[in-house]
Amino acid sequence: MTARSAPPSTPQAGDRVFLVDANNLVHRLYHASAPRFAPNDQSTPINAVIAWGQRMRALRLGHDPAFLLPIFDGPGDSWRRALAPDYKAKRKGQPDELRGQWEPIWHLSQALGLSPLHQPGLEADDLIGAYANACVEAELEVTIVSNDSDLMQLVRGPDRGPGSVRQLDAFTGKRVGPVQVEAKFGVPPERLAELFALTGSKGDGVPGIPGIGPKIATELLATYGSLEGVLDNAALIPQRKRSERILAHRDDARLSLQLTALRVGEPLPLPLDELERWRPSRRALDAFFGAFGFPNFRAAMDGPAPAEPPGPGYW
Repeated sequence: MTARSAPPSTPQAGDRVFLVDANNLVHRLYHASAPRFAPNDQSTPINAVIAWGQRMRALRLGHDPAFLLPIFDGPGDSWRRALAPDYKAKRKGQPDELRGQWEPIWHLSQALGLSPLHQPGLEADDLIGAYANACVEAELEVTIVSNDSDLMQLVRGPDRGPGSVRQLDAFTGKRVGPVQVEAKFGVPPERLAELFALTGSKGDGVPGIPGIGPKIATELLATYGSLEGVLDNAALIPQRKRSERILAHRDDARLSLQLTALRVGEPLPLPLDELERWRPSRRALDAFFGAFGFPNFRAAMDGPAPAEPPGPGYW
């Protein structure tokens, strides 16, 4: 009788890949976590760092993905800011207590055996889209860990299995696929960016078309098939004021689509065939948390039970 061989270290068709919207999740974890400081330096906040490690552990125990990629916003202004200087300009700055935790979160991800990724000038959403697209082509099963509706334009395929893409809320466990997207927004995932381009977003500096809300935008897309169909037929729209607004703001709508659509064709900073299966290193974790004054990684990360049901073993 021969021993069972270990699975190949690189992705194989049908493997489960989790793409984590890291900036989204870190902010949510920070605001949901009680203040916590390093044992060896009470001026060093680490609540988001600890919560990040706990959540990665919960994802592993609850879902057992073969590959998990934390994807962060790239350094520098995004290409969208060059197109629209007001893009996300009104967003509040992050708390000082969180600002210093990003680098440790990156290093903790490495200690966990993960491959944290970013690309200068790219938002995490674009890079997540690029990896989701590549994973689908490689017949992998993709889960995007986020509650961001902008990423819902990526979901597709069957509920599970090769070529599928689903979104998972790491807090609630809610899974979102094409059926849920259409039920919520009235359009399929592939039309979601066009819906957002019509409605715009004042908070994010996406102009859209004044006076066009989600209900009207859904009706327009159902009638004319696409954003370009709406713009091409604007003069024929029976509601005069609506027609005039669309005619006057066609350029804004096209700019808005550039801002809301994801660039799924961006090059991957780490090719799929160079990914390695998730194998946390207890030695690396002990060293990481030891630098903050913890005796070992368990002392840092043991706490409230994760939301997902635990699986066998600690890791």
